[in-house]
Amino acid sequence: AIPFALTLFYVRGAVALRDRTTWLAALLGALLVSPFVVYTIVWASHNLDLVRNFGVDAEHSFARTTLATYAFYLPEIAGMLPLAAATMYLVVVAIRGWRNDSEKLLGVLLALWFVSDYLFVSLIASHDARYGLFLLLPIAVMAIGLLTRLLPERISQLVTIAAGALAFSVTLATSKVPQVHGYDKIASLIVQEAGAGGIVLFHGHRSPDFVFAMRQLDRGAYIPILRAEKLLVDYRIFREWGINDRNVSAADIEKVIDRYGINFVVFQPDFWTDQPSIAELQRFIYSERFTKVAEFPITGNVPHDDPKIEVFKNNRPTTPTSRGIELNIPALNRKIDGTFK
Repeated sequence: AIPFALTLFYVRGAVALRDRTTWLAALLGALLVSPFVVYTIVWASHNLDLVRNFGVDAEHSFARTTLATYAFYLPEIAGMLPLAAATMYLVVVAIRGWRNDSEKLLGVLLALWFVSDYLFVSLIASHDARYGLFLLLPIAVMAIGLLTRLLPERISQLVTIAAGALAFSVTLATSKVPQVHGYDKIASLIVQEAGAGGIVLFHGHRSPDFVFAMRQLDRGAYIPILRAEKLLVDYRIFREWGINDRNVSAADIEKVIDRYGINFVVFQPDFWTDQPSIAELQRFIYSERFTKVAEFPITGNVPHDDPKIEVFKNNRPTTPTSRGIELNIPALNRKIDGTFK
């Protein structure tokens, strides 16, 4: 919205304020954005807290005066070659000027798009590569603009298409699909050993990998999976955004195991054990109550902090006494409760 509005006023000046369509567009835009505003305030207020550095631990607090804050997205997000080409396009325009009004309009929009978006994603505390995706479009279009300015018009379009096809082909050939291996084997063991009616407690970094693998293999048996950290600590999506231990004792952990009739525990050793409750869980899992039945190495072509996963069997399984569960969800500022099958 910001770059389009600024481009409008750059092209038309104050006259735009006297145009009824400007105000209709602004009103329509406000109405369309309002559900997201309400959603953020009611359901995702942690985003507002992050911007204010509220609840973020000291190690990961956000400083808006450091160079690292503004160097997070470049050059990795786009790559040096497209970034250099986009910069050279602006240099060529500064020396030779715009070729026509259409190029001027597009160029101003792209420049304002890049600057406003770059400042926005740099200033918010939630630094993540995915937020830099919108920066790629103006860089790519300006890089193409360099080719159109340097080459004769009769061949510039063909060369541009060829360059795009070449870049796409090189990316497919050289960029590996991120992969982490091992969770499929863990899921296969659990499905085979636990079967229908089994209940699993999982504790580790890659819970989605395990859950997805289980749902692929359980063939409708629907083996419930409880995530241990959700029962032992409170945190907002990432622990770096603030984490609070619930001070759960070993006796309380045993009650949870018995209440839900947990048969197997899939466990990543020493994961978050700086939190007292999770340290208690690890000590309890390594007690005589459980027997380790398997250990799986985790491998992959991307960095990962889960070198191995251990599987434990409950030596004294119990019949579930409750299927009700209550989870505190700090990211939503509320608790949710229900029952699982």
